[in-house]
Amino acid sequence: MEPACFAAMPIGEIDERFLRAVADHVAAERVAAVYLFSPIRQGPTDRGVAIVAESAEPLEGADQPRGAPRYTVYTATYRHAVKGRDRGAWAVDVTAQADAPLSAVADVVQGVQRRSAAVAEPVELSGDAFRSIVVAGAAGSVPPGTVDDPSPGAAV
Repeated sequence: MEPACFAAMPIGEIDERFLRAVADHVAAERVAAVYLFSPIRQGPTDRGVAIVAESAEPLEGADQPRGAPRYTVYTATYRHAVKGRDRGAWAVDVTAQADAPLSAVADVVQGVQRRSAAVAEPVELSGDAFRSIVVAGAAGSVPPGTVDDPSPGAAV
């Protein structure tokens, strides 16, 4: 059972496309958490950011440090042209930024949220929620209530 903070939250079609692109750059089976920030419109371009925590792969034969497990922290960004002659252009960049315990990742995300002018909280997805969105998107289906689901009673 996932904690309440990882409850299914509605995300848009562009967010789903972004998460599928992120999955092409990280090991989806090792993703522990994703923090998806609201996109910002800059002129004719939407820009989005996500923070992804992927469990570090233990090295064979290496002594593993005791304490909290470590995660590789990625910053993922996208640029999507929504107007103008480049309309539809899409670019994604995923870069490993740090190695940290999962609790430190959440603290950093909260600190960024406090310092930014953004009104909305980032959408927090568990690794399981991330994988279900990525798998559903790859299969061409939409999990009820998670991605622009038009069915009655869907999460909005």
